[in-house]
Amino acid sequence: MNAQQMRYRIVSHYDGDSGLRDSLNRLSQSLWGITVLRGGEVDYVPFSQVYDDEVVANVCVGRFSLVADNKAFDASMIQTVMTREDHRNQGLIRELFEPVQQHIAETTGRTFFTAHKNMADFYRQFGYCPFPLTDHFSLQTEVNEAASKSWQPVDLTDSSQ
Repeated sequence: MNAQQMRYRIVSHYDGDSGLRDSLNRLSQSLWGITVLRGGEVDYVPFSQVYDDEVVANVCVGRFSLVADNKAFDASMIQTVMTREDHRNQGLIRELFEPVQQHIAETTGRTFFTAHKNMADFYRQFGYCPFPLTDHFSLQTEVNEAASKSWQPVDLTDSSQ
């Protein structure tokens, strides 16, 4: 282990720590222009690699309900997988997936996430495989606020929905 590797530490469940929360948001803003944590999140857990008190790599786990066979199930969604450019290709995300998968096993036991199709090989190393969601979903880029108020849960096993 070199000196740089010794300076990394894994942290999670830190939405109450404004310093780490702000650091995660700086990273997400710099890469994607989004804010990940605002504080007070209950069902959205960050797992991050911290280097010199700055979040440099991250995987978040969100919790939601999934409907299958007309039954609701708790499920976890892997989100906000990112690494600062100057810390890439060092296995930081790979190291985060161990506590992420342990958290999922202890909470919902089910995982779902979306990723760019070019990332399929990356996620295969963690035991995930692609599923063609385009057969079941479509993306609407503009949301009509009035229409969103009438949204209903979708049964993922019902192809007529």
